[in-house]
Amino acid sequence: MNWYRFNKKGIGIFYQLTILVLYTFVNCTSSSSLSVQKTTCEYQESPFLVNSKTPRFGWQIFSDRNQVEQSAYSIEIADAENNIIWNTGKVKSNQSQHIEYSGENVLVSGKEY
Repeated sequence: MNWYRFNKKGIGIFYQLTILVLYTFVNCTSSSSLSVQKTTCEYQESPFLVNSKTPRFGWQIFSDRNQVEQSAYSIEIADAENNIIWNTGKVKSNQSQHIEYSGENVLVSGKEY
C-alpha cells in the first residue's frame, strides 16, 4: 500500500488550487466576495496521507452574488521544495469534483506534496 504525504497542515496542493481557481469565474466584480472552500483530495478535506497514485480533487465555490459560475480551472501540484510536479494549465470546464491527477510525473510514496 503506497501513501502519499501532504504537508504538515494537510493542505499542500490546495494552496495553489484555491488561488488558481479564483481567476476563472464569470459575472464577478471587484466588489464581490468570492472564495474557494471545502477543497478535497480523495473526498477528504485536508488529508494528511492519501493512498492513490492518481488522487482526485474537488472544491466548492462561495460568493455573495447570485449566479456566479466557474468557467475554467487550473491545478498545480508542487513538492515540498515548491518544484511544480503537475500543472493542468487553464482547463475550460465547470467541473469542480472528481478531477483526477494525470501528470506524467509519478507521485512518490511517502513524499510530501
